[in-house]
Amino acid sequence: LPLKFYIDGYNYFQINNYILPELYGYIYNVCNNIPIKNLICIGDDSGNISIILSKIYDKLKVFIPCDKSYFAAKQNILLNNINNLELFNDGKEYMSAFTNEYQNCILLINPGRKGISDDNINYINDNDNIKYIVYMSCKPMTLNNNLKKLVYKLKSIKPFNMFNHIENYCENVVVLVRN
Repeated sequence: LPLKFYIDGYNYFQINNYILPELYGYIYNVCNNIPIKNLICIGDDSGNISIILSKIYDKLKVFIPCDKSYFAAKQNILLNNINNLELFNDGKEYMSAFTNEYQNCILLINPGRKGISDDNINYINDNDNIKYIVYMSCKPMTLNNNLKKLVYKLKSIKPFNMFNHIENYCENVVVLVRN
């Protein structure tokens, strides 16, 4: 896609430039094939992927916990003249995003190594507005623990070896659908 990205030494951006386009392309294709046009995106990498996904969604709400990643996302929104994306500098308290405005949505989440907190898993499980989850995880053990708690059906999982010199550390993209 013809996009520009502001990148500096402080904002979150995957360092593997060989696999990153494959990862983002895969997520783009997965999301483009789900017939829902509202997306909520949560995590440090949300700014980057949401800029790419803004081309296929009517509305996006993006929650970024890291101040520097939030700043970079704001710059990228301006650089690319994106107007269908609401950006919030908070990735932990996103429960208020699921309002009547989003009666059907996809949750794209990249919660970091610690995974999704139990409070947020309970909220996600209890919220009928979330029809699909696209879960990006760099920690297979945390991902597995979260998948056991989520009341969603596993549709697909695809690994990406973003960090080929680190043992037990693989980026996975999991697609879940509400039971």
